[in-house]
Amino acid sequence: MWALLLLGVVAGAVFGLVLPLIGIVLLLLVVLVALIFAPALSIVGLTGRVSLALSVIAGVAGGWFGARLGSGLIGKRTPKPSAAVVKALDVDSAGLISLSTANRVAVIAYAESLTYADSASSHHPPDRYHGQWDKNLLDTLGNIGLVQPEENIHRNGTGDLAWGSGVVELKITIVPSPARAPAAVSYGGVSFAPGITYVWVDSLVMATRDSGTARALYIPASASYPVQRRVIKVLRGEYAWNRAVARWSPAQCFSCVKYDWCQ
Repeated sequence: MWALLLLGVVAGAVFGLVLPLIGIVLLLLVVLVALIFAPALSIVGLTGRVSLALSVIAGVAGGWFGARLGSGLIGKRTPKPSAAVVKALDVDSAGLISLSTANRVAVIAYAESLTYADSASSHHPPDRYHGQWDKNLLDTLGNIGLVQPEENIHRNGTGDLAWGSGVVELKITIVPSPARAPAAVSYGGVSFAPGITYVWVDSLVMATRDSGTARALYIPASASYPVQRRVIKVLRGEYAWNRAVARWSPAQCFSCVKYDWCQ
């Protein structure tokens, strides 16, 4: 019976990860083994029926797990920050926010420790569009913006972004126009500093099943620019995201939580 269960799990995993046809063939093989090659486990007897049912259930469960693993729905979430980082950002004043030097260093260190989709640390060149991040001309002056999601944000749960929690979800890089001196770029109601800005998201509250709000803090890597606060909309979809995605349009949007789209 244990051999049948193992074969059922293998069949389900192959079904989920590789090819449905191979998985189906292996599940049929489980049935044939139960009927032909193991008379003691024939479906005529109770033991045979139980073992056959368990093997099929194991196969289906393996297929479900394999499919979710293969689609990216199972895996680690965005690494949580230290309590010191959460406390440093536990401010809710409107507009601009001032961080002490020590708090900024702690926040930036946490943000830099994360891995972003198609970042320079991945297997893809940092300037290659790969479907998960976006590169856009932000104005008529030639300023270019890159937005990269942290690679695990599509697995985050609502609790990961609740009040008293939060994570960095986006890395935004502003490449100034070579024809002008570097300056802040206004886009979508946010003034982005030249260079790198990290987006922290917390205080997620779903007012209804389909919509809610969260707080976003735009934290420049350079201490020469202030931290900006913005309330963002959260729209809930029917299906979970299978990978982290970020876009510049409309304005700036990203798959901030497993079932949600933030903008």
